[in-house]
Amino acid sequence: MRKINKFKSMKSKLFLVFSAVAVFALYLALIWVLRLLTGKLPVEDGLLGVFRDHDFVLAFVVAGFVTFSLVQKRKNTKSKLIMKQLIGKWSSVEKQQEYQEAYERALRTMPEAESIRIKTSFGTVQGYCWKNNHANHKSPILLLPGRSSGTPMWYANIPGLYKNRTLYAIDALGDAGLGEQNSPINNGSDQAKWINETIENLHLTKAHIIGHSFGGWLSANYASFYPQKVASLILIEPVFTFQMIKLTVVLKSIPYNMRFLPKKWRQGLLKEISGSQTIDTTDPVVKMIDIGANHYFSKLPVPKMISEQQMQKWGFPVYVAFAYNSSIHNSVKAIEVAEKNVKHLTAKLWKNATHSLPMEYSEELNNEIIQFIERIGD
Repeated sequence: MRKINKFKSMKSKLFLVFSAVAVFALYLALIWVLRLLTGKLPVEDGLLGVFRDHDFVLAFVVAGFVTFSLVQKRKNTKSKLIMKQLIGKWSSVEKQQEYQEAYERALRTMPEAESIRIKTSFGTVQGYCWKNNHANHKSPILLLPGRSSGTPMWYANIPGLYKNRTLYAIDALGDAGLGEQNSPINNGSDQAKWINETIENLHLTKAHIIGHSFGGWLSANYASFYPQKVASLILIEPVFTFQMIKLTVVLKSIPYNMRFLPKKWRQGLLKEISGSQTIDTTDPVVKMIDIGANHYFSKLPVPKMISEQQMQKWGFPVYVAFAYNSSIHNSVKAIEVAEKNVKHLTAKLWKNATHSLPMEYSEELNNEIIQFIERIGD
C-alpha cells in the first residue's frame, strides 16, 4: 500500500512539473508567433533572439501561476471527496423514497404540525412545531429521536405533551430523517453545535430537552456543552450515557450491516432492541425505522461516553427513565450511576418495559414528564 501511495505521489509531482514546463514553453511559443505575425524582426540572430529577458520572466510567472492553480484545484477536489465520504447517504434513491413514504404515512396519524427547515453549519435540519398559544410563558419541549427513526417515532407521545406547552421535534442530522447533511460531523462538539444552531434559529431561550436512545445521548451531550439552554433534561433509555451498550448487542449489530445476509436474520437485532417478537412492516413507524436502519449509511462518529465529571456539572433538573427489560444496557446499574453523579435527579425503573418504552407506556410516561416539568415551574 505504501509503495502504491508513493507511486501516486511521484506521478502527481511529475504531472505538475510537466505542466509547468509545458506552460512555460507554450507562453514563449505564443510570443514567438505573435512577433512573427506582427513582422517584428529578431533582436539577435537565431531563434532565441526573438525573445527579450522579460519574456522569460513572464513565462516563468505564468507557469508558476498555472501550476499553483492546478495544485489548489487538486486540493479542493480531494477535500470535496473526503468530505463526501464523511456525509451520510442512502443506499439508493428508491429506498430513500420508500423511507419518506413511510415517514409521511406515520406523520399523517399525528396532530398536524408546522413543518420547519432550519439551516445549520452542518446541513438543513427538518423540524416540526406544535404550537400551544396558552403556554407562551412556558419554556417549550424539544424532542430528539432514536437512531434510524425520525420525528414520527414520537407518534404516541406528541398528542399528550403538546397539550401542556409548545412542542418542537427535530430529525437528527447525519441520520435517517428528512434532514440534509452537507458537512461532516466529526465529534461530540459538532453534534452539540448543530443542535444549538437549530435552537438559536428557532429563537428559543431555553427548552426542556427530551431524548430517547441515541437521542438521549444527543440530549445529554448537548446539555454538557450548552447547559445555559437547558430548562430540564429528560432521558429515556439513553445510550452511552450512564452505561455502555451490552457487548451482545454490539456483536449482533455486525451481521445487521452485512447486506448479503437474509433480511430476516438481520432483523433479529431490531426485534431484540424493540422487545418485539415480530417486525410488522405494515406499521408505517416500524417500516420507517426498518428501512432507515437497513438503507441509510450514517457517517457519524461513535458517541463518546458521557463522563461522570460532565454529569456532576449538570445544574438543571434531570429525569431518567430506564426499562427493566432493556436489551441495550444494565438499567439497574445505569440508575445507580445516575444517582451517584446527578445532583437534581428523578429516576424511575419501568418494570415491564423494553427499550421501546416511549411507545409501550406512552400515556403514563407523558404524565410523568409533564408532572416533572410542571414542578420545575419553567
